[in-house]
Amino acid sequence: MTAKIESQKKIISTDIKDFNILVKETRKENNKLIKKTNFELVKLMEQGDHVVKSPWASWQTGTNYMYNNWNGTYKGRGNKIKDEVLTRDTTGNLNKFLETGLNSTSYGSTNLGIVHEPPAIIKMSALINPKIIERNVPSYSASTPEVTYPTFDPRYILSPVKPSAPAELTPTTFDPPDIKYKGSGFHQWSQVGMPKLAGHNVVIQNYDTYDTVSKTDGTTKGIFNIEVGRLSGGARVRWWGANLDGTANPDIQMKGVTNVPNVATPGVTVGGQNPGAPGTHWLDDGEVTTRGMNAFINELRDHDATISGNYVLTNRGGENNGGNRIFLSHNPASLGSAGYDGLNRSIIRTATFDGNLTLHGTPTAYTGTGAHSDVTVGVEHQHWTNTKHDVYSI
Repeated sequence: MTAKIESQKKIISTDIKDFNILVKETRKENNKLIKKTNFELVKLMEQGDHVVKSPWASWQTGTNYMYNNWNGTYKGRGNKIKDEVLTRDTTGNLNKFLETGLNSTSYGSTNLGIVHEPPAIIKMSALINPKIIERNVPSYSASTPEVTYPTFDPRYILSPVKPSAPAELTPTTFDPPDIKYKGSGFHQWSQVGMPKLAGHNVVIQNYDTYDTVSKTDGTTKGIFNIEVGRLSGGARVRWWGANLDGTANPDIQMKGVTNVPNVATPGVTVGGQNPGAPGTHWLDDGEVTTRGMNAFINELRDHDATISGNYVLTNRGGENNGGNRIFLSHNPASLGSAGYDGLNRSIIRTATFDGNLTLHGTPTAYTGTGAHSDVTVGVEHQHWTNTKHDVYSI
């Protein structure tokens, strides 16, 4: 309560000071107006003395009369009254100009009475209307706001430490093999399946994934053996499954999976490329006696492939043929353009090998310079397209 009274006293004291300042300013303005009015009044009085009661010295009177009569009177004979004295006319309004002895003046030889007019009265008044300020004591009381500061984790920047010199690494060098042979081309196709060299010079081709597992449970890993050359029983190519210890096991087969239907499907196939239908297919033990093999796996379609499993390719030699013996030929043809089941789009194609491949060459090293059946190749890779330049395969 005491705080409110003190606050009210301060407000009233401030209002009184403001009112006093206003009164002083009003008086100052009134004094200016009075001085200006007095000055104007003096000017008017001076103008009144000059115009209303001008002194006789400002009057000028002149007459002119010509009388031309030469009959003798002009010469002073017969026109004057002897010893006549003129007196002032005391009748009429001019009587107020008679000398009274109280206030008089003279103009030349004429004595004049000064007529005093009553002074002009100008009524002036200053009205001050004091400003009455009625102000209620505010009922608001300020409260301390609640401030929640954000939390943050300080970051300490340590002084930089001079790094130690890097360890010197000496690269390992080796003498690359002197490969003198030349590759040779062979017919490849975009169909999905296992031709087993019938009408094609490959065994299996164009599946999306490959693996060497048990056909019974689909998970037990094994080894898939491939032999080429002049083999026993007149065979030219032979393949079979085996356990990881090398013992033969016909249940270990090569598993191929594809999603390609045989009918035309936009973005997948032009149709007629998979008579075996989409799904999982198995390559069991087998051999061919009628012809040699150019590649065991052919990858020509415009797609990605993953080759898993364990493989052993052995070249027994003795065929004396002009074509190399290859495990995987990865040649995604017609990328980005029509033909070979190409999807006609800009894309990157990959063949991923995440298995194990063991190569055994011929007993006698090949020393020739051209393509030959005694040359054993793990992976052969090409890329072909007839219209696109922003595609590639790895």
